[in-house]
Amino acid sequence: MGTIQARIEGRVGEAASGDDIVYTTTHMQDAYDHGLRAVIMTMPERAWKFFGKNRVDFLPLVGTPLLTNKIISVLRRDGTYYRACVMIDADMAGPAADSRSIHYASAFTPVCWVESGSFSNPMLKVLPEDGSKAARLVSLAIPTVDVTTDTIVPHFPDELEELPEIYTAAWIKQREAGYLRRSSQDELEAITSSGYLAAFEGDLPVFTPPTEPNMPSLTLVSMTTLPSLVLEAVPVFTDLDLTGITAPSAVLIYESAGAEPEDTLSVGTSLPTYTGPVFTYDQTTTILDALSSAKDMVDNSGIGGSTDVETLLAADLLDQARVGIDAANVELRRAQTAIQDEQAQLQDFSERLKEALGKFTGEANVYQADLAKEVATASADVQAYVAKMQDNKNVLDKQISQYNTDVQNYSAKVRAVTQEWQLEEVSFKLAKWAAQIQSATAAYSAQAGAYIQEYAQKNQALLGEYNAAVGAVIREYQALVQERIGEFQSNLSRATSRLQEAGVRLQTMQSFDQKSLAALR
Repeated sequence: MGTIQARIEGRVGEAASGDDIVYTTTHMQDAYDHGLRAVIMTMPERAWKFFGKNRVDFLPLVGTPLLTNKIISVLRRDGTYYRACVMIDADMAGPAADSRSIHYASAFTPVCWVESGSFSNPMLKVLPEDGSKAARLVSLAIPTVDVTTDTIVPHFPDELEELPEIYTAAWIKQREAGYLRRSSQDELEAITSSGYLAAFEGDLPVFTPPTEPNMPSLTLVSMTTLPSLVLEAVPVFTDLDLTGITAPSAVLIYESAGAEPEDTLSVGTSLPTYTGPVFTYDQTTTILDALSSAKDMVDNSGIGGSTDVETLLAADLLDQARVGIDAANVELRRAQTAIQDEQAQLQDFSERLKEALGKFTGEANVYQADLAKEVATASADVQAYVAKMQDNKNVLDKQISQYNTDVQNYSAKVRAVTQEWQLEEVSFKLAKWAAQIQSATAAYSAQAGAYIQEYAQKNQALLGEYNAAVGAVIREYQALVQERIGEFQSNLSRATSRLQEAGVRLQTMQSFDQKSLAALR
């Protein structure tokens, strides 16, 4: 069978002080000692009491600090013999020291007890006192194991041999995870702060285009005033005469249907108003205060300290933790009492609310019956008024029909007179005027066309000269831009090489992380 160290290294996958996991045999020994102690502390007495014994002699009434709860026996020397002490409650120490008490502890029947200290280890004391170190504490001695040479733990159960080794392997893996996080962090800091990315950022070029060139100016030939065009005036027409046609007159009368129905309803009863009870939370302050106090008792262990109960329990300081828990329970019971009071008030409020709702519902039903009666009366009045309005509208429709017939006859006469005037007066004069306009505009168009052609030829020559000058300036500017682009690309290539160097280091770090993560699994 290999040594304990060899078996742990087999579980971890690498020897101590290896290349990938930073741990030594000292680390392994310390972790194994902790794991062995943790396993033994959870064993029943019949499993651990044969590992070994520690003996401490002390003055009975002075006592000795109780550093472990794994006690094999407490003894008191009586002459040349040791007698086993009976464990009693600390409150019975007084009667045990009183020779008149039936609970008196003699040299033949010694007793022991534990006194709890607020900020120190509990003290184990013994009666009776005799002025010498007559008391003896026999407790568990944790086996001493050297992981580099030992293969087993003396007197340790075979079926539990693996537990301290698993504990140690887990501790090493935890250390490896921390080392991996630190290594990754260092590598990232090296990439970001050692110069690669800083150099990349410093080498990134800024493209500065050349100064824009001065473009030549263009001055075109001005357009002079074109010759004026004089046209004949629009002919004057004789007014259209419609005096011989009489327009129809309309007399349209719509008789009123009388007084409108009342626009308001008069209900004999009033709309009921709901007046219900209002609930007030009386105990909210008490509940919140009690719950806050309970939280404070748990966070501060109930004794005005700064250590919470969970930390005390983790440190096996059960008496101190119990103080915080008991104090928190008192505040929780006070909060529960206040909540029960609130629930009783809510029950009473619910009953009074049902009574108020019942009263309101009855009054609302009476009001709805009176309102329905008034609505039926008002509806009948409106229907009668609408029927009268419809009769008057029928009379008006008849008058409108007769007026429409008169208007159609008048329109026909007006159209006949208008057509005759349009043909004899307007059409003849307009045809003559249009012929004069066409002749004048044709002559003007020919004269203006010749002038515009001359103007276009002069300006076209000027534009050709301008385009040639602009082309030369643009070609010169393009050459400068190409030169600047070449410098920019050269600087960009140098910055890109810096970034690639950082990428290589990042890939190396990722490979290391993946390898370490695979080892952790």
